[in-house]
Amino acid sequence: MLDPLERAVAAFRQSKGSLDEVAACYYASPRVRRVIAHACFSFGAPSDFREDLRQELGLLLTERFVHVIEDPEKTYNVLHRTAVNIARRKVAHSSESSLEAMMERSDELEPSTAPMMRDPSDTLVDVLAARLDRDSAMREFSRRAQAQEGAAMSKQNREDDSLFYGPRKIARHRPLTRAKDLAIVKIPNKYKPGPDGLELTEIRTFLGYTVPKFAEVLGVSKGALGSYLYGVVQDVPPQVMAEARALRRQSSGVRHRLAVRWGGVSMESQVALWGKRLGIDSESATADTELATVLQVDRATVWRWRSREMRPSPERIDELDRLVTATAKAAKVKASASEQEKPEAS
Repeated sequence: MLDPLERAVAAFRQSKGSLDEVAACYYASPRVRRVIAHACFSFGAPSDFREDLRQELGLLLTERFVHVIEDPEKTYNVLHRTAVNIARRKVAHSSESSLEAMMERSDELEPSTAPMMRDPSDTLVDVLAARLDRDSAMREFSRRAQAQEGAAMSKQNREDDSLFYGPRKIARHRPLTRAKDLAIVKIPNKYKPGPDGLELTEIRTFLGYTVPKFAEVLGVSKGALGSYLYGVVQDVPPQVMAEARALRRQSSGVRHRLAVRWGGVSMESQVALWGKRLGIDSESATADTELATVLQVDRATVWRWRSREMRPSPERIDELDRLVTATAKAAKVKASASEQEKPEAS
């Protein structure tokens, strides 16, 4: 499939198009820009040379190449070879000639008459390269002149500043401080919990509550409880202390009863009993997985309980036992409901 530029060249060769269409397709083609960029990059030509090379290739295409290209598919090959030759000649002339030599040559030849005054044996590429060298020389001369003028102005400004402000001091960077040289500063804690705060901390640890849960049970906010525990507020309200002590007494009685109930029970037998109540086959390979799903723990925990490597607290055992009882009861109700629906369906 032909590119738009290739189709325009083919149409012109068949007398169905014009040079304006070829030029429009040439300047709109992104492939032409890639060809020019590759040619300049291959030989290290300056970036501002790309636009000049693009203009010269466009002139060559519309004035010469479009009349001699027999196969439109080779249009980009011809453009690429020409761009490479011009870029190579440009770099060679720049490296061999100094700025003064280029200026002397540009003064002898005018831009409009330079191609006609050259040796007839020179190729069109040589003529174009000579004209491009002159343009580059003019730009380089202007750039260096502006740079020298700017440097002189900057030097004069620095001298004026030194007369007014004095000599400039050179800033020296301080060496980085190593980590071992840094002194460890301990910030003292100005708050110390009082007797009530220490007692509240002991009760919370005994009950196994987090600070938000303990605050919810006591009926206070989390911030207020934190101020009691960490000593920001020394005097804890009497009703809060009374509620916390009542919870400890109640928990002590409950813990004693649970310790008596579950203290002598083996976890191996208890896990087997839970599986039996849930209707789980103990010989099945997925027995531990099914039981762990009901107890909301992982399979490894059930295996540790069964192998006596780990034992939960009496409170946790009682909670799991109530969960198993509720699950077994719900399964039994669901089974009885499904049995009653079968006769009705039949």
